[in-house]
Amino acid sequence: MNDVKTLQLLYRRHCEVTLDVVMNLQFHYIEKLWQSFWNPKPAASDGSTALPSSEEEHEGTLPKDKLITLCKYEPILKWMRSCDHILYQALVEILIPDVLRPVP
Repeated sequence: MNDVKTLQLLYRRHCEVTLDVVMNLQFHYIEKLWQSFWNPKPAASDGSTALPSSEEEHEGTLPKDKLITLCKYEPILKWMRSCDHILYQALVEILIPDVLRPVP
């Protein structure tokens, strides 16, 4: 259960940082950001992958094997789909303005 809570915290943080990167038009960070979440490196190898974040990104990572195991459970997949949908809707609203809105 503790791993599920850790995953929730990390995925929320991942989505927030993704949104922040897009809002600041720093698209070059997107690939590295997603790789750092889905393919985490061991904490011992402190590479210089400085992503724009006010918090330490590797503060509480899940080992890759636990991440893969958790992602095999349907309730987790449903929750992630829901989070992704919310994130993508927010990204659409940022990237594609309402061009059909009437001009006053």
